[in-house]
Amino acid sequence: MSGRAYNLKAEILTVDAEKIKVALTDFLGAKAIIETAWGFVVRATLEGENAADLNSRFLSALRRISKVTSLRSEWSNNGVTESFFDYVPRGKRP
Repeated sequence: MSGRAYNLKAEILTVDAEKIKVALTDFLGAKAIIETAWGFVVRATLEGENAADLNSRFLSALRRISKVTSLRSEWSNNGVTESFFDYVPRGKRP
């Protein structure tokens, strides 16, 4: 993957925590994942062309593992943060 570096801060809600945890650990590394009662909190840096594309690819990968997975995410690059709920953009802020 090439492009700009985006800092990801996300909450992942799922009913299949064990399978999602394995995938997250493989994809992001164990240090990036905090397990919670309802799923996971993730902080990582990923590269891509834009936040919407990264968000879509990340959620699609999670949903291939468990369809009952929800993602609230913030992608930051160059002082701008873009928020998403699942695939839906929720706005930008400086």
